[in-house]
Amino acid sequence: MTTRIIFVDDDPMLLASTRRQLHKKLSDCEMLFFERATDALESIAETPANVVLSDLRMPEMNGAEFLNRVAAVSPHTIRLAWTGQSEVEQLERVFGIAHQVFSKPCPTETLIEIINTVVTISRQPHEERLLLLPTALCELDVVCFSDNQTA
Repeated sequence: MTTRIIFVDDDPMLLASTRRQLHKKLSDCEMLFFERATDALESIAETPANVVLSDLRMPEMNGAEFLNRVAAVSPHTIRLAWTGQSEVEQLERVFGIAHQVFSKPCPTETLIEIINTVVTISRQPHEERLLLLPTALCELDVVCFSDNQTA
């Protein structure tokens, strides 16, 4: 069974770079890249994704709103957010919607580790995923944000 991963970011250069870096290293995954959240939602409505990775700051629809819509359309999809900003208000909007929020950019090898970890967890029963995700991702070499950091 192929794992379907959707990346959403309004920065076309970041998406192109991510695609290039991950293409050969994650060849067993179907990866789709979207600059617009609405296009990604249409794709998810047709064929649900196992994992969605979204930027938080985007025009038209911010990452929190997008991930909230993903949760409504495809509740079993693992929802990740990444951001180059760590504004408290922005982070507070996404906590409870995203399974994990982490900083970008992150090194290619770290992104591959994140994706491999999430893909492995996505194959677990839904209830187990929710328990495994936060700890597994924050054990990697990546800055994770959590709701207790905004207090």
